Amino acid sequence: MESGLAIFNEGGIVAIDVDKQISLQPSDFRLDQNYPNPFNPITTISYDLPEQATVSLRIFDIQGHEITTLQESEKPPGNYEVQWNGVDQYGNPVSTGVYFCRFTGWGIQ
Repeated sequence: MESGLAIFNEGGIVAIDVDKQISLQPSDFRLDQNYPNPFNPITTISYDLPEQATVSLRIFDIQGHEITTLQESEKPPGNYEVQWNGVDQYGNPVSTGVYFCRFTGWGIQ
C-alpha cells in the first residue's frame, strides 16, 4: 500500500500527492478575510486563483469612492497575499472607518 497526502477545502480535494510533494492548486477563485481586522497599521489580503487570470484588487470607502488599487496584473494559478498599509493612491493615510476590498479575476484564454 502506498502512502500519500490528500488536502481538502470546502470545495473538496485540492491536492493528492503520493510522493508527499504537495501541490496546492486552488479549485476556485476566492478572496479570504483580511487579517488582522481591524488593522493597525497594515492588513493582509489573501486570494486564490485556480487558473491564470488577470486580477484586480481595489479598496473603496463606505461611500463607494476608490481609495487605491493594490493589484492589477496577470497572475498564474496559486495562492497570493497582498498587504495594504492604510494609505490612498497618493500616499496619504486614510481616516479610521470601514473599507471594502473588491477582488475581480478573469481567466486568460
